[in-house]
Amino acid sequence: MVQAPIKILYLIDCVVGSVAGTERQLIELMDGMRSAGCQPELAVFRRTPFLDGPHKVGGSIRVLGITRLASLDALYKLIKLSWFIRRQKIRLVHIFFNDAALVAPLFCRLGGAKVVGARRDMGFWYSRTNLWLLRISNCFVDTIVANSNAVAQNVAARERFPQKRIAVIYNGHDMQRFVGEPDRELCERFKIPPGAPIVGIVANLNPVKRHADLLKAFGQLRITYPAARLLLIGAGRLEQQLRDQATTLGIADVVHFVGSVSDAVPIVKLFSVGVLCSESEGFSNALIEYLACGIPVVATRVGGNTEVVTDGYNGFLVDVADVEQLGRRITELLADRSLATRMGQNALESSRRFTREQMIARYVALYRQTIGNEYLHGVDT
Repeated sequence: MVQAPIKILYLIDCVVGSVAGTERQLIELMDGMRSAGCQPELAVFRRTPFLDGPHKVGGSIRVLGITRLASLDALYKLIKLSWFIRRQKIRLVHIFFNDAALVAPLFCRLGGAKVVGARRDMGFWYSRTNLWLLRISNCFVDTIVANSNAVAQNVAARERFPQKRIAVIYNGHDMQRFVGEPDRELCERFKIPPGAPIVGIVANLNPVKRHADLLKAFGQLRITYPAARLLLIGAGRLEQQLRDQATTLGIADVVHFVGSVSDAVPIVKLFSVGVLCSESEGFSNALIEYLACGIPVVATRVGGNTEVVTDGYNGFLVDVADVEQLGRRITELLADRSLATRMGQNALESSRRFTREQMIARYVALYRQTIGNEYLHGVDT
């Protein structure tokens, strides 16, 4: 008798695109589960324009239409979700993002499924009410996956979730993404001369990423490196404020706002130094992109950054808001190209810890442990 493929439901607040870190990871995870002989399906609380156009999410997508959590309409739709899970014989539901984590676990459990939660940041969205709701909702969660040890410790401490039921699985990347050539057309577009040192950051333009610190540090190092350029890849509500700051610092002509891009890798390959100066990080996909492109890194000593960057080996770690230290470390890498080359080689080597194949294998092992080995076949973990 041939066993039917196990059904896994991935439940998320919304999918805004395949570029953002969590969404990219989710799509790759679903692809990996198909290779493992499973039948992954996706359900979202809210419809987004991405779902109405061509996208890379395989299979059908169930839109629940939940916009207000505290409403009778949301309760009705969550009950319908529970019926759907039971009727479709879904064995496991893996929940991503905040709203779904707050309200969905009970209804997934009522549908007869095992429940896996996901935490991918240091809880900047926690409030007293959210933590109270999470502690109740987590009673119906079998395990939580954190994408770094720092996130796992944060979940255990603040959500009071048992440490033994938290699994750490690092984000994994398809290493074929890093094979291509640098985006030389971008240098022509911004009139960046050949050989000019390029400092770059891949991060949305929001306060937690602290781009203002990088602008200040870059303004200082340009005294020594007048030909240096700064590339900011990402979009967000702080763009005009940062442009104004660049003008005030007298560096507007050498700071280039690239905006949001579908694939940052060809641009990252232009970097001399990759920077991430956030005040909070769970596990940064941008750091992995820097490493996999062989780019030395300067990153703040927060969250999962310390699990990716080994100070003095594949980059440097600096303290949050220490502009002088940030600028000094970037300058050190620009000044000593043998050091930068060595760190770049180490970066490339260390990126091999974060492959898509390793991530998928660890999820398969976790799912086996959660629902039973007999339901998952075909993948050697």
